[in-house]
Amino acid sequence: MKKIPQGHLMVQLSSPPQFRLCPMRNNFLSSAVAASAAAAFCFSSVFTPANAAPDNPPSPANIGQEEQHLQLPQSDKAYPWIASHRGQWRIAPENSIKAVTTAINDGAEIVEIDVRRTADGHLVLMHDETVDRTTNGSGKVSELSLAEIKELRLQEGLGNGPAPLTDHQVPTFEEVLEAVEGKNVLLNLDKGWDVREQMYEELAARDMVDYGLFKGAPNVEEANEFMAAHPEAHYMHVVNDAQAGDFEQFTSHMPVAFELVFDNPNDLQAQQEYWDKVDAVSDIWINTMWSSLADGNTDEAALRGSTKGWQAMVDRGADML
Repeated sequence: MKKIPQGHLMVQLSSPPQFRLCPMRNNFLSSAVAASAAAAFCFSSVFTPANAAPDNPPSPANIGQEEQHLQLPQSDKAYPWIASHRGQWRIAPENSIKAVTTAINDGAEIVEIDVRRTADGHLVLMHDETVDRTTNGSGKVSELSLAEIKELRLQEGLGNGPAPLTDHQVPTFEEVLEAVEGKNVLLNLDKGWDVREQMYEELAARDMVDYGLFKGAPNVEEANEFMAAHPEAHYMHVVNDAQAGDFEQFTSHMPVAFELVFDNPNDLQAQQEYWDKVDAVSDIWINTMWSSLADGNTDEAALRGSTKGWQAMVDRGADML
């Protein structure tokens, strides 16, 4: 057994390892991962940006010899990546510019953000439908103007109730793009499928399409339409119980990654045969933040030394955690 040294994920890896594990800076590991504020995204080799389905599906003999399908915007990194959920919210308010930039400085190569549209058509960062939890205001984002939202101030961390108020404003999507431009980072674009075209336009206006990781199509048809219209964009498809049959329907275009969500080992998308088929043509993201997303294989379980956690998912072939 090989033990990862200090400054890396403290998990055991059988020798020889199938995947290199995620080197993590001490500050990010202690304040982000250990607190479940970040998820570790583990990749095994070089990525090539493509969403075209292969002309010849891989034979069983080739399963497990997959290529990676993502790359960072400034330069490739062959070693594993780290993703921060809503930024480094232990240091700054979630979905704030400081949370995003601090996560990058702490070692994240991917930062998940949540994007919504205001009443007057501007894109802003906000996880909830309303501003109530994270600001000193109230109301739905969709019913507030940008000027009204800019008058608000974000609460510390995740907000909630008596959390102290800060001087941080709710950022626009454009402001976040300006803050990360030139940095070697991907933005995981959550909550934003309904505004995908506007996000794409704002990314394209800055020549930053390769900074975005789109996700969240409710069906294969919408996913295919988006990938056909924007072949240079990165798209990840989420597969849960209701969408377990989606993978077989991707014939003309192939997402760069699939997020497999399962709360039961008997779920179709939890089966090893399913994983092997996906992994042969795309990449697999397993969300280890909450028990219901990966049948108990969580960050906390890994840190406690449980048999469930990062190692179990990596052993099965997960490319991203």
